[in-house]
Amino acid sequence: MPRNKRALLLGASGLTGGHLLRILLADDRYDHITTLGRKPLSLEHRKLQQAVIDFDHSNRHQGFFQVDEVFCCLGTTINKAGSRENFFKVDHTYPLECARMAKGAGARSFIIVTSLGAHSRSRNFYLRTKGSLEEELKRLNFERLIIVRPSLLLGERHERRLLESVGISMMPALAFLLVGPLRQYRAIAAEKVAWCMVHLAHTVTEPSRIVESDELDAMFKANHSDHELRSNSHF
Repeated sequence: MPRNKRALLLGASGLTGGHLLRILLADDRYDHITTLGRKPLSLEHRKLQQAVIDFDHSNRHQGFFQVDEVFCCLGTTINKAGSRENFFKVDHTYPLECARMAKGAGARSFIIVTSLGAHSRSRNFYLRTKGSLEEELKRLNFERLIIVRPSLLLGERHERRLLESVGISMMPALAFLLVGPLRQYRAIAAEKVAWCMVHLAHTVTEPSRIVESDELDAMFKANHSDHELRSNSHF
């Protein structure tokens, strides 16, 4: 019988990362979950190992990258980062350096959340940063690279993001307009994205897969009954 997996989670303190950690800890297919972050989480679990590190010196922490799979939810906003340079460091440099470390340590799969509309030649700095990261990750040649591109994320954040809050409050009233090709722009619950990341980790067989927001939503609904969806109305 094959052993269960060991996973590394980057960005466990964020919205999607928090849900992802909960899902991974409850999944019997994983024996050990390691989180890397700047601060410890207020959580204890028999499968959980927390490591507080300085991402500017991730090369000092090679041992933590000796896992089967890496889930990456690192990200910030330009306002919170304080500058484009700092934003690029958190959303591009850190994930890429960690991916290189993981590849060198023998990790087979890298699963990352970027953004709907990510493109290396986008005029939008945020989307260009995400797209550039995707291109760099492809060059590392993981056995499996899975990129999920959600639209606006729904869920309770620790920090307040004004523009996102306004967008989230408007989404229910506008959702009926987002049909056909526009369906991909509908907001999606971060819990759905997290669940899909784990699901994809166990089902994707091709070397590289990009999953857009509307596909994530459809994937979640296809694997959950109407009763489950009603019981989890926050989805």
